[in-house]
Amino acid sequence: KKFPDPSYLQNAHERLTSLGASNGLKFDFEAIEKSPNTLDAHRLIQWAGEIGKQDEIVNALFKAYFEEGRDIGDHAVLIEIASAHGFEKSDIERKLAGDDDINSVRAEIEEAQRIGISGVPFFIFNRKLAASGAQPPDQLLAAIKQAQA
Repeated sequence: KKFPDPSYLQNAHERLTSLGASNGLKFDFEAIEKSPNTLDAHRLIQWAGEIGKQDEIVNALFKAYFEEGRDIGDHAVLIEIASAHGFEKSDIERKLAGDDDINSVRAEIEEAQRIGISGVPFFIFNRKLAASGAQPPDQLLAAIKQAQA
C-alpha cells in the first residue's frame, strides 16, 4: 500500500539486495510477510543505548527482519533478541508490557516527521546537511566534509 507502483518496490529491493550482497548482507524480502509496528523495537534500541549495546541490538533487529522475515513488532521476538544480548528477560517483559519511554520515542518520530524525514536511512551532518537513502561511502564522506566546512 505504501508503494502503489509495484515496479518501484521491486527495483528498490533489487538495488538493496545487490548492495547488501556486495557488503556481506543477505536481504530476503520474500520472507517478510508484513511491515510491523516498530515502536517497541525503537524502545528496545533506546534501552540498549543505556547499556552500551545499541549497535548490537540494531544489528540483531535488522537481521531478524531483513534476513529472516521475523516480526520485530512482536514482543516475543523482541524479548528473544534482548535476552540474547544481555538483557534480563523479566526486565524486558515488564518494560514492553508498560509504557516506559513510549513518549520519548514518539517525540523522536514526530521530530523526524516535522523536519521531513520520511524513510531510512537518513543522515544529518552537523545539523547543516542531510542525505536520504543508502549512499555510497564516498558521497557520505563528501557530505561530512561539506558539513564541517
